[in-house]
Amino acid sequence: MKTDAIAIANYFVDKSIQDKTAPYQLTLLRLVKYVYIAYGFALAVLNRVIIDKRFDAVEAWKYGPVIPSVYHSFKHNGNSPIRSKSSIAKDEEENGTLHFIIPEVKDEDIKMILDFVWKRYRGVSTPDMINLLHKENTPWAYCYRVGKNVEIPDEMTKVYYSAIVNSKPKQ
Repeated sequence: MKTDAIAIANYFVDKSIQDKTAPYQLTLLRLVKYVYIAYGFALAVLNRVIIDKRFDAVEAWKYGPVIPSVYHSFKHNGNSPIRSKSSIAKDEEENGTLHFIIPEVKDEDIKMILDFVWKRYRGVSTPDMINLLHKENTPWAYCYRVGKNVEIPDEMTKVYYSAIVNSKPKQ
């Protein structure tokens, strides 16, 4: 089964529950940032898409890049800290009974990227994360249009995160 954006979001929910010293609580706004950033680093480092493109797209929304399935699966939390993972319908019986699963990341390479993103950004405030993703020359800045949810092309995200991966540290 292919990894999807909900599995990635659930991984970050687990990280936030396990990391008792994280300086910021995991909110919906933070969660969508983590998932997008992980997606970008995976494109750059693993050279592959880590979300299921049948269900997941990346769009430029007012507050930054968003994978709509993640937003809609967790929006019931509002601005409150997210304390539980999301489930998705797996199948339906003839009588209409739905069966749900909680998507999980099984791929160790993807987990490596997610752990890196958690460690790198856990101490960055949510406003600073927004500013990072809204800077000039980011994929969001190129794609965002007021009042529209414009898809951000994978190649644009890959180029942006590849530049971060390949940049030399400032001395």
